[in-house]
Amino acid sequence: MNTIEFLQISSAVVPDREALVEFGGNNKRITYGEMYPAVVKLANALQGLGIERGQNVAAMSVNSADYVLTYYACAMLGVSFVPLNYRAKDEELTHMLNVSQCQAVFVSDRYLDLVERIRPTLTHTQHFVAYGGGQGGFLDYNELVARSPEEEIWAEVDDKDATIIIFTSDLNGTVKNSREMVNSVVAAAERAGVPYRLNAATLGVANDSGSFSRTGLKAATLFPFKIPQHMVAFYHQKWDGPEVLTMEPLLNVLKLTFEWVRCGGEGN
Repeated sequence: MNTIEFLQISSAVVPDREALVEFGGNNKRITYGEMYPAVVKLANALQGLGIERGQNVAAMSVNSADYVLTYYACAMLGVSFVPLNYRAKDEELTHMLNVSQCQAVFVSDRYLDLVERIRPTLTHTQHFVAYGGGQGGFLDYNELVARSPEEEIWAEVDDKDATIIIFTSDLNGTVKNSREMVNSVVAAAERAGVPYRLNAATLGVANDSGSFSRTGLKAATLFPFKIPQHMVAFYHQKWDGPEVLTMEPLLNVLKLTFEWVRCGGEGN
């Protein structure tokens, strides 16, 4: 099921009900009946830029009505939406955009200078759209939408297609799920004789702990220690209760941690 269907249904059943109320910014109030046609026009604008199913589009913005419209326009096309953390460092943003191969990025006013600064380092991003109005090398969001047709678009999506790609950061503020990080933890686990099961994870999309999911081991927590977060999640999830915190996995995670630290996080 495409998530755009939720909006389609609401616009047909309760068109006069408010869907979005924006505090600050332009203080927009949008009903479902207004929201759906706006999403259709934005989806046509994206399609006009050559963006199609299977590609990715990023957004770097504070919360706004247009931000939500961008997500649904991507969903209508079968395009994955990539929200960017505006607190990330330049090199981290470059990594996120390049790894996800985003074809376009939507930017609110306060982040225009930041995105302009990293533009030369981007390998796949071709279109830069400013929510607050075009300037420099940025397309004007409102003009882009205004001149687009209102023809509904329907993209066939598979249940395995990602509607959104979210990057996370570890306690040290670095982008997670790097091949080097996963390999170094695996090597430490093997040297320490700690059991693990390595599952496939898409680099730059899931976090490092995703590669160690479903180990079948009871949980242990190391949150009091300042160690990389992917090690914590190796045996523990934040929703685990005290009943699953046992000595064996705690000792395993300690052995893994000490071995990883002893070798300085190296993979060999």
